[in-house]
Amino acid sequence: MPTEGTKLTAKVTNKSKTNKGLQFEGQEGWFSVPEKLIGFSEKINKGDMVEVTFIKKGVFKNVVYLSTTTAEAKTEEQKPEPTKEEPKFKCADCGKELKDGKYKKCFECNKKTKETAVEEPKKTEVFDEPEKEKESWKPGKSNYGSPEDIAGKEVGCAANCAAAILAGSQEEPDKILIKYRVLFNGILEHIRANK
Repeated sequence: MPTEGTKLTAKVTNKSKTNKGLQFEGQEGWFSVPEKLIGFSEKINKGDMVEVTFIKKGVFKNVVYLSTTTAEAKTEEQKPEPTKEEPKFKCADCGKELKDGKYKKCFECNKKTKETAVEEPKKTEVFDEPEKEKESWKPGKSNYGSPEDIAGKEVGCAANCAAAILAGSQEEPDKILIKYRVLFNGILEHIRANK
């Protein structure tokens, strides 16, 4: 039996009157039988199971081996493709299989997304970070409520009060300054005494 060509086990569905052509179940077209095998093809009837080896040249299928068999019909030409497992990682856009779960999109879809990102404004996400807010405050950074802070506020308040009292005064600047100092010191003492 020749080893070259495609092997096929099938039922004969049709036979030419000259015995030079055979058709098989599940196969399209005619299979050409050479002169040296015509004697054997004459003995084959419709419905017989045969084992065939053929060489395909273009649209022609030339038989190189032919024998009857009792085996069930099977073809090597029409082997079922091995079923692929469902890919574990797929591209979010096109569904193409990805090597691993490191990326959500394949290279082509990711490139398209980057090209269109210039046109579309990026969406910003806001995350609550209460822990960082707590960490940002450290004692000593602010002097609010400290003796220096209170003293500064007292001085500012006294200065503003003295300036408000003397506002619109029509005296010489030296006399206004003397009155201002007297008022300022008196108001400051009053504030500190009444805490």
